[in-house]
Amino acid sequence: MPGALDDTFILDLTGPEAALCGLLLAGFGARVLKVDWPGATDRARAPLGADGASLEYFAWNRGKTVVAFDTSDPHAAERLREVAARADFVIESRDPAALEAVGLDYASVSAQHPGVVYVSVSPFGRGGPYGSYRAGDLVIQAAAGHAYHNGPPERPMRLSVESSFAQASVQAAVGAMIAHYHRERTGAGQHVDLSMQEAVAYTLDEHPAAWDILRELHPRHGVGRLVSRASLASTVFECRDGWICSLYYFGLVGSTFETAATLFERFGVDISELRSPEWQAKIAIDFGNPLAPEDEARLIELSNELAGAGHPPRAARGVRCHGRLGRRGVHAGRAARERPPRGPCVLA
Repeated sequence: MPGALDDTFILDLTGPEAALCGLLLAGFGARVLKVDWPGATDRARAPLGADGASLEYFAWNRGKTVVAFDTSDPHAAERLREVAARADFVIESRDPAALEAVGLDYASVSAQHPGVVYVSVSPFGRGGPYGSYRAGDLVIQAAAGHAYHNGPPERPMRLSVESSFAQASVQAAVGAMIAHYHRERTGAGQHVDLSMQEAVAYTLDEHPAAWDILRELHPRHGVGRLVSRASLASTVFECRDGWICSLYYFGLVGSTFETAATLFERFGVDISELRSPEWQAKIAIDFGNPLAPEDEARLIELSNELAGAGHPPRAARGVRCHGRLGRRGVHAGRAARERPPRGPCVLA
């Protein structure tokens, strides 16, 4: 089946904060040349595999051709500018001054190639008073309001994953596709200026509307959740080998209950109590209210049984070396493939 971006070429100058953007566009059929920037630590980011390689790096850059760029080599910079001049897309998340120094900023590229779709991903957007600011995931989650709504009432918390990187990449890919559609109709390229802060703020669901319409600031509820202005009890329970999050509102009724029930039964856990009409009626009636102590204790007990009968969580290295994944060919060919080359930029 033909892809929407078949026969298009992308020059990917991103770091980890926007590497997913190129991967998404590659999924539409585009050829992507990923350029490793000098001094970047992308390859060293945890989690690491058994061979010391960054699993995140290889995950976000699969399907791309990767080359290393030596900014001290004027010939390499010249060749890279030639590549940019014939690229359909250029996506970047680098320091604007560094890009300008080698002629890969938007003004330089678009002057030679007016039809290019140039995508910039930065913490606060390229314009405005924060245009030159640097920021990581923690700062973006805080500045976008995400951290404010996560954590216990006494203090905010960031999500345990770099959600701002993923969200910014997705929105950048959407912006690139819209600009591509515009180019297909008019022949004109565009500069897609993506603010990570704005992309994350887009995920706040009803919270901005609650302030705009009702002038209400929803408080943090820790591991509970605000549903119809009713705070639910904790959904996180301690088990023998760690913690489990059981969303017993909706989680144990309806179609999502069947998913959870199948998992329990697969590991030989007796959940006849949870399948009983009495339990289903209890959850349906008490939705939005805390579980009774005896019901919460039973849920913890069932969770502990699942933890004992199931499979322990694995770190990234364990997943990489897992025999079952090897038999399924998940990592087939990984060891045989050469790592993306290091050293000076050599472009065909």
